[in-house]
Amino acid sequence: QAIFAAYLGNNKLDAILFPTTIAPAPLIDEKAGSGEMSVNGGEPVPTFGTMIRNTDPGSNAGLPGLSLYAGMTPGGLPVGLELDGPVGSDTRLLGLGLSIEAILGTAPPPRL
Repeated sequence: QAIFAAYLGNNKLDAILFPTTIAPAPLIDEKAGSGEMSVNGGEPVPTFGTMIRNTDPGSNAGLPGLSLYAGMTPGGLPVGLELDGPVGSDTRLLGLGLSIEAILGTAPPPRL
């Protein structure tokens, strides 16, 4: 928490904005499972650790975080943005999220 507080304070930031995940959600392999994935054609890496890499530090530090819809991949999967703020900034974070959502819109309902 102290590292995040110093970064936010020293840079006069209300929040940090970053991609929720480093890659779109991989398709589920119904035969082999989804234990591994490839990022940009690279060697297979563990799916879970890869997909939580961006959001894990803030959640482990106990920071408020908000994931927002940012658009769709060409394959029809959602892409997200994450906002993390300092401890106690929940209301401000929600306000920032509402402002961003007003610009980017909301996710369409899933096609079933």
